[in-house]
Amino acid sequence: MALSGTLQELGVVDLIQLPHHAGRKTGLLELKSEQGVAFLYYVGGHLVHAVVGDELGLDALVEIIDWTRGEFEFRLDARCDAKTIEVDLHRVIMMALKTRDERKLQQQQSPPAQGTVLGMSVQALSSKVDRFMNSNEFVSSVVVVSTDGTSTLVKRRRDDDPIEATVTSLVVRLNEGYPRGGLRRVILEDQDGTLLLMRLEHQIWLGVTANSGTSLGAVSITTQKLYSELTAS
Repeated sequence: MALSGTLQELGVVDLIQLPHHAGRKTGLLELKSEQGVAFLYYVGGHLVHAVVGDELGLDALVEIIDWTRGEFEFRLDARCDAKTIEVDLHRVIMMALKTRDERKLQQQQSPPAQGTVLGMSVQALSSKVDRFMNSNEFVSSVVVVSTDGTSTLVKRRRDDDPIEATVTSLVVRLNEGYPRGGLRRVILEDQDGTLLLMRLEHQIWLGVTANSGTSLGAVSITTQKLYSELTAS
């Protein structure tokens, strides 16, 4: 039996994870939109192959990650011998979001360093964030991102920290799916620490992560100080 619907009903990121969360299914997820047709193959809930036109694997996911309109159908037990994805589902989604963001930055007509954010140059913004992180060793990363998924600034203590993709995904999804307006602050905690999101202005968000074991009060107070410095007129 096939499962079908529209991309308006279920976003692409959630849809890609559906075969895994809905009983670790084996089969084919087909997406159709004005941008093209995508084929995603799963074995036991694990995404093993993706193709969109000439794009395969991670590049295929990057191609579809922003699709918002179209139709999908999941057909059980469909199989494919090809294997273009070797990493786990969550990680490959984060990689696709990060790659998408990097490509958007490269496509911008003006380099971010030549523009302004919150009324200041990116260099000035970067200096403020550097001082903030130097003064608060428990802070593991700071991200400034817009609601269209474009990262303006990313500072992290570990190069392998996937925080940019995480914050970008959350901001985009909150902006598109939060049913009430005026959302200003979100706090998330997991085994790795705390993530605090604060809206700097209408389309710009600040994301700060702190190491595990850091009190929520310390994260909130220090992030509020950075917020006040960045939004001061």
